[in-house]
Amino acid sequence: MRALLSNAPILPTETSRPPRSNHWMRAAASVVLLLVSAAAGWIAHGSAVPPLSGENGFVQRAVSAHVVFTKERRHSVEAKATEKYLVRWFSRRVGRTLNPPGLKSAGYALVGGRLIADDGAPAAQFMYQNSDKNRLTLYVRSARDAKDTSFRITTERGVSAFYWIEVPYAYALIGKMDRDNLVSLGEIVHTHLQKP
Repeated sequence: MRALLSNAPILPTETSRPPRSNHWMRAAASVVLLLVSAAAGWIAHGSAVPPLSGENGFVQRAVSAHVVFTKERRHSVEAKATEKYLVRWFSRRVGRTLNPPGLKSAGYALVGGRLIADDGAPAAQFMYQNSDKNRLTLYVRSARDAKDTSFRITTERGVSAFYWIEVPYAYALIGKMDRDNLVSLGEIVHTHLQKP
């Protein structure tokens, strides 16, 4: 037995263990500090402009469609406002009767519209234009799993978007104009859409 013990390795006790380096603790603290700073910056950014992700991701897609198609002069819409099938086609694809609001009182005439692919589902884009050739679009799609949201406004890619969700549909009115004018137009659109 004594021979077995004499050949056993000697393990250091707590008192004989060398002091630990603070290197790992300092590295961990640096990582935590970096993460906290990044999170604080993201939260501060989010308070200035509502995030365009999650349930509001449709706004980013609506803005993107607006920016692309309003630049087109000859092929900005698939179907012109004068084509009778425009409303029937969009209504059938989006799943609700869509009656595009008249904005003549605000100086905008309906040019027409197009069907947009929105994350694998259809969305309707109605395009309006005033006498100065400034364009405005109304984007409508199903709300899917989103919840109702109040009116919101954001600026993205040089345009403003006034948007809201009233389940089962989501809406975004987009234009290159000041926020007050866009909100006024948004109220006209919302009132029109509430009519049976």
